[in-house]
Amino acid sequence: MALLEIENLSVTFGSASRPLKALDGLNLCMEQGEVVGIVGESGSGKSTAGLALMGLIDYPGRVTARRMNFDGRDLLRMQESERQALRGKDIAMIFQDPLTSLNPCFSIAYQLEETLRVHQAGTRGELRERALALLRLVEIPDPEQRMDAYPHQLSGGMCQRVMLAMAIACNPRLLIADEPTTALDVTVQAQMLELLTGLQKQRGMALLLITHDLGVVAQVAHRVIVMYAGQVMEQGLVPDIFDAPRHPYTQALLASLPENNVGKKRLATIPGNVPSQYERPDGCVLHPRCDYAQEVCQTVCPALAEFPDSLVRCHFPLDKTSGPCKQNLTV
Repeated sequence: MALLEIENLSVTFGSASRPLKALDGLNLCMEQGEVVGIVGESGSGKSTAGLALMGLIDYPGRVTARRMNFDGRDLLRMQESERQALRGKDIAMIFQDPLTSLNPCFSIAYQLEETLRVHQAGTRGELRERALALLRLVEIPDPEQRMDAYPHQLSGGMCQRVMLAMAIACNPRLLIADEPTTALDVTVQAQMLELLTGLQKQRGMALLLITHDLGVVAQVAHRVIVMYAGQVMEQGLVPDIFDAPRHPYTQALLASLPENNVGKKRLATIPGNVPSQYERPDGCVLHPRCDYAQEVCQTVCPALAEFPDSLVRCHFPLDKTSGPCKQNLTV
């Protein structure tokens, strides 16, 4: 039995007469210890998917799914008290901006101990020792001194490590990491990624990595989901997708990487922007920005079709010879 089974997950905002579909029909199955990456531009629905899994979509947002099971338990039919007990213990999340995720009014020690107190018993001294051990585990320098510091007294990289310590405090079986390296400089990004993947392997956690960085996905993920405007465009094993993408959007994302623009005067770009909720075009949501779009793309939304090596949402998927040259991606 898979650890996580999601079928046709959608998140809708707005009124019933004018709905805003931020996430449209996501299917996802994850095994224990597997790493899955979700990539796409800002506004693609990546973070919304993570929040929906955590049960953190507040009213007026509406979450629907045909199936949403974690370790055989139905998340859709769970009481809120059961969901709260699960959240932070078996399913944990690292949020995008650690400086806004940590409470500026409380010390690092208090926030770590509070996380442990919710799910584990222990005296104040025992909780402090566990919190200190977590700071050592995420390799924060001088952890004894940092325990009594406040978030504004730490760098962005150290705040992100504190968030990681809080996320793994109760040994979750699934960790959702939403852009865990975005706000960090290149050197710290590499350190954070190495720490995150090392802990994932050490603890056997499943890791859902939400990012816009294709290099990170190429380095650590087993499978990748490419999203655009709330829909899955392509899904499959990382080597298959990165070596020879079948969807024009995936191809365009890979073509825009600096590694694939060496010697050129300008980086390749995708013209236009991800459409807002009220500007979603008819037919394929990508067709105004797609070099391969034809008349049918303007009127008919393509279904997610199955290929031997991937799932693709496109009327005219690329064949293996149409994709870019094999990628050599590093962080």
